[in-house]
Amino acid sequence: MAKEKGISTLWGIVIIVVIAIILFGGVFAWQYFTAKSQPGVQSPQNQNQTAVWKTYTNTQYGFSFNYPSDWILHSNSNGASVLTKQHEVHNIGSLNGSTIDFSVSACNLSDKGCSDFKNDLDMQINANSNGGKNDLTFTIDGVTGSQWVIGADQYAYNGVLVRNGVLYDFGSTPEEYTMKYPNIADKQVKAIFDSFKFITPADQTAGWKTYTNTQYGYQIEYPKNAVVKSSDLSNVSISVPLKDGSIYVNINFPCSDMCGAYGPGVLDKHTSEDVSLGGKNFKASVWISDGILYANRFGDKSSYYNENIYLPLDNKNAILYGFNFNTVTDRNDIKNADSLVKQILSTFKFTN
Repeated sequence: MAKEKGISTLWGIVIIVVIAIILFGGVFAWQYFTAKSQPGVQSPQNQNQTAVWKTYTNTQYGFSFNYPSDWILHSNSNGASVLTKQHEVHNIGSLNGSTIDFSVSACNLSDKGCSDFKNDLDMQINANSNGGKNDLTFTIDGVTGSQWVIGADQYAYNGVLVRNGVLYDFGSTPEEYTMKYPNIADKQVKAIFDSFKFITPADQTAGWKTYTNTQYGYQIEYPKNAVVKSSDLSNVSISVPLKDGSIYVNINFPCSDMCGAYGPGVLDKHTSEDVSLGGKNFKASVWISDGILYANRFGDKSSYYNENIYLPLDNKNAILYGFNFNTVTDRNDIKNADSLVKQILSTFKFTN
């Protein structure tokens, strides 16, 4: 009887241990698959991996993402790209460089350039759709975007999402690195993408001053470091100093002989663009003088860049605006200047 009692006790212990293992395993599996299935929720392994990463934040378009601390960041007012150090080597001529990179850029669909860009992206999506067989989607904060792959070897991943009138363009090009180490590349890029989140955009014009012209019925806001000059109420000039350059907005009401054809000297490009001003739509002429093009031909690293936009409102009034750089060493400076001058123009209002 004692022997039988000992065996019963042993079986009881074994059963308890088995039940405990099953319960522990079930809880672990539930936590793992729940975290894996929820968008924006990282697994404990990913959380440990990204704990020491840096964070990029864009307050203008309201988003942020994390990236490895040893990656290289390039950014402008529209977004940013992060690249491995190998990419930097690859870009300066090494054929042995390997690459992982991730980028996000944003723009307002109310801008014609942005809407045209979206049309181009839609064409790329359709071209890679293959009758719907290659259609991929992703979701961030309940908003669904389109994702597609470029290249027979699937070397570039791209996605586009629209939220609150803003277009977000995602890109990743692992190139050789993915082909050599696909698991590493996929995990790093996926961890960056999973860390992406929307935040509340900051008011880019907070603290700006306001110029009001009661005679001609308009007002416009400008940064605190801007200089405002006016020979009389019909000619107002706003200038913002930049590194090796400046932004300017000249408002001419009335514009006298300036309402005729305008065009600065030697040009590299002349085009037009649609501009929304004070709730009305206008057609502007754009003149670009790009000394960087010539500098690059002779191996120079920097040169001048001028962009002038002439906006006739009618046959009496016009606005001339743009930006000029004596020296440009980074093309992102041009994008940032373009973004700032458009922010200034976006505050223009007719008051009559």
